[in-house]
Amino acid sequence: MEKYLLRHIDKPLAWGLVFGAAGLVGGASGGLRGELPGGGVTGALVVGPAVGAVGLLIGGLVWLVARLTGFLDRPVRSERWGHPLRCAECGWRNQPEGWRVREVLACPERCPECSEELIPLVPDCPRCEANPLSGKSIVKDMLALARPARNLEQALWGHYTCRQCGCGFDKWGRERPASPREGTRS
Repeated sequence: MEKYLLRHIDKPLAWGLVFGAAGLVGGASGGLRGELPGGGVTGALVVGPAVGAVGLLIGGLVWLVARLTGFLDRPVRSERWGHPLRCAECGWRNQPEGWRVREVLACPERCPECSEELIPLVPDCPRCEANPLSGKSIVKDMLALARPARNLEQALWGHYTCRQCGCGFDKWGRERPASPREGTRS
């Protein structure tokens, strides 16, 4: 339900539906447990619409703020906030340019070309084309990604350092200059 709400964040009806569904479930369970008078049906019929109205009110406020400020359609620094994704079926990849707040909040789940599921992209080294993932086993690949950060930029934004050539690159596969504060580590 939260994915539905993120995709429709500036739609008041979506907020009303999500809150209303939660209210129906909460009202029915409260009525069946005897916490609300009248049983589960009465609890669902009273609490569901009341909580749905609260969701509609919150959604209306979010919509109003989004429209007045244009917040959801503002561009973001995708090299930091965007999510590199690829399609295993057709090879489609999203690009680091052109991201808006809306896309960062509700990242696409399906490929726009073939409608297959998208998976996170771990880029190859731009110099030697080695991938941080070895492909030997899932456990070894996860341990390879759980690496100590060499600088603040790696810690905050998920940049990589190649184990073979020592090249630093970002999550989009673009080479990053070495930080003067980083020093030389092996």
